[in-house]
Amino acid sequence: MAGRSGPLAERPPRSAHSVASVPSNSTRQQHQQTSLAKRLLFPHLPPGADLPPLFASTACPPELHAEVYDFIALALRAHVNTWWTKITRYDKEFLPQLNDILTHVIRVLEQRLLGADLPAFAFCDIPALVNEHYIDYRHAVSKVSTSYATGGAHAVHQLFHQLQPHLAVSAEGEIDEEYFRHALDLVLRICLPAEDYTPEAERYIVREILLKLVVTDVIPRVTQPWYIQKTVLDLLGLPPEKSSVIPSDHPSSNHHGHVSQLSHWIVLFLSAVQSVSGACLALIHAYNALAFDFIFMVCSFFRTFINNLLSYMLYDQVLSAPSMLRIVRLSKRTLFPNGYPGPPPVDPGPEEQLVIRQQLIRRVSEMLPGPVSALLLGPMPVASLNAIIDPLSNHACNVHLAVFVFDTILVTVFPELCGEGPAEMEASGVDTVADRLEESEVEEVPSPSCKLTSALATFIVKAQKESIEKKGRFTVALSGGSLPKQLKGLIGDPAVKWDKWQVFYADERVVPLDHPDSNHNLCQTELFQHVPIPPANIHTLSEEFLDDLEDLSDAYEKELIREFAQKDSARFPVFDLILLGIGPDGHTCSLFPGHELLTEEDTLLQQ
Repeated sequence: MAGRSGPLAERPPRSAHSVASVPSNSTRQQHQQTSLAKRLLFPHLPPGADLPPLFASTACPPELHAEVYDFIALALRAHVNTWWTKITRYDKEFLPQLNDILTHVIRVLEQRLLGADLPAFAFCDIPALVNEHYIDYRHAVSKVSTSYATGGAHAVHQLFHQLQPHLAVSAEGEIDEEYFRHALDLVLRICLPAEDYTPEAERYIVREILLKLVVTDVIPRVTQPWYIQKTVLDLLGLPPEKSSVIPSDHPSSNHHGHVSQLSHWIVLFLSAVQSVSGACLALIHAYNALAFDFIFMVCSFFRTFINNLLSYMLYDQVLSAPSMLRIVRLSKRTLFPNGYPGPPPVDPGPEEQLVIRQQLIRRVSEMLPGPVSALLLGPMPVASLNAIIDPLSNHACNVHLAVFVFDTILVTVFPELCGEGPAEMEASGVDTVADRLEESEVEEVPSPSCKLTSALATFIVKAQKESIEKKGRFTVALSGGSLPKQLKGLIGDPAVKWDKWQVFYADERVVPLDHPDSNHNLCQTELFQHVPIPPANIHTLSEEFLDDLEDLSDAYEKELIREFAQKDSARFPVFDLILLGIGPDGHTCSLFPGHELLTEEDTLLQQ
């Protein structure tokens, strides 16, 4: 992997004696007391040393730094370490390098969020999206069983999709991962410096982790109607007769005070949506012009006060450090209940979902005083509350709303994604992508590709030295793509013992060896023709069997057995080093995500 700049750029080499030594009891105790984040993300941090600050803001408490680091460590252990340890158990530098990238992204996001107009996003953009969602949902419901619905053939979510089409979501609420993958890649391009963005493998891994969290874990869950209702019900808290019996030392007692502050605002927000999309229009026509002008004058008079109050509540209550700490801890418990991703939670049945809805309606009715309920909900509060909940009771429609909210967040934090904001960013001193590319053309800096080539060559020579000292040979498996170009750092290196190399191909196309699509031809052009490796040490496909795939596979399998069976006792060949790349869609070694060949456990080769 490419070298990294920063405090983790230079790490002490692993001692052979320390690997073989048996840890003492005190070492075991220190290992148990060391946090997961320190073990995985900062393995070279001295014992007892504190983790480096994650956020630049001095207002962040140390607990928030530790919790976010712990969340990153849990995510990397669950989604990366499980397969990385199968490739190599000794490379402890990969997770710290991924953590460096994530840390840089988080700090850039922190800077962007501090500079964004979050009150306008929270109190203008989001309510506008929700209001439009309510209006279009009710229009879709009104068109069911009419000629607009093709004689009743189209359901509500299909009609809703016609009113709010989006290329990232289908009418059935299925999310297109490529849209989010491309969007996240643009975000990484903005956030990361060139040396971290250029290495594709690490960037793809970080992107796929973020993609899984957003597309697989978050959006499908938060768009479930029962989940929205249950979340609102939890935020409203228990009824007074139930909450009064909770002891003062109950774990949720501190949270209940915060919940009670939010409960009234949630009720008012839901009622406001109802009013904006329906009742407000009736009020405008009911009152004469004089009454409406008077109301508008009163609202205008208190506009400054209301704006300041809402901004204060946003930053002091919702985005405060204690609130962020609770959100991170809740996310950890939800996504990693036992330190690892738990099984998908079982969705409540239709009867249970109906109970949740009824409990929410009853709870809101109990919280609103009589005059307020009559003013906001009218003479039939239960029917009004059902009308408020209905537009959020369709999962496919809710996915559309989530995707639009995602887009709004992106353009709020990264205005350059929609072609806006470069002038403001230049005035604030924040580099745009164009600025970064411009500077890279003027300044003479080492190419990130050169850094990767040099670091990879050093890593290969070290692995070669250990293997030759142990077995007298060095067995390598290579792939194609952009990998052979990164091996140029080995050319002319006197430390490379080419006569000890035994080279195989992890994947190869069934074409002649001099064909442009051949991985061997690519490796031969970029590397082997420039180094003194014996041709017999390069194990290629037999061109005489190109017309028969079974004979071709059998011949290469015999070549593997001939090289490994006499020297190794393992059932399958165990290479000293396997060098692979990764494609934009996540494939490696011609193995694509979800392909049936990933479950193959018997044969050595597959066509």
